[in-house]
Amino acid sequence: MASINLIEAFQDFKEAENIDRPTMMKVVEDVFKTLLRKKIWQR
Repeated sequence: MASINLIEAFQDFKEAENIDRPTMMKVVEDVFKTLLRKKIWQR
């Protein structure tokens, strides 16, 4: 399932880069906000 692969990818990145959970959650949140903004402005 794609969502499981995405979660695993974020976990691997978090561990490889030694990022704490709150920071990683902020990064993920910012990424999705940016993607949504870009998607809305493309219409």
